Amino acid sequence: MGSLCAPMQFYRKFCPGFTYEPPRPHEQVLKLMSECDIFVLPSLIEGRALVQLEALGVGLPLIISTNTGGDDLVTGPEFTGFQVAPRAPEQIAEKIEWFMGRRSGLDEIKENCRRRAASISWANYRSRLHQLLME
Repeated sequence: MGSLCAPMQFYRKFCPGFTYEPPRPHEQVLKLMSECDIFVLPSLIEGRALVQLEALGVGLPLIISTNTGGDDLVTGPEFTGFQVAPRAPEQIAEKIEWFMGRRSGLDEIKENCRRRAASISWANYRSRLHQLLME
């Protein structure tokens, strides 16, 4: 989903079944996310991508690269997903297959994701920061 980096023919050449979702208002992005099973963000360079929290919030397990700023969001495959190395499409494919093999347990994983997202708040951040400073 989002803006294309190359002409559509490029994507169709390598993946004939590629589905392109154009940019849209935020509410519609969340609706589309809620219709998916997992969220993949293979960023090469990223700060703290807010979209990861949004994905968790609608119950999507994450497959993210170690460059997404989401180290604390991924708490294990049975809970919120995986981190993979940047520029490692084979690792991404392996993790997608992992989720495909566990479709019967996906509802529980999705609920874990929602709980993890709910635990991330400014209040919790301030509390944790205060605790660290006091130590």
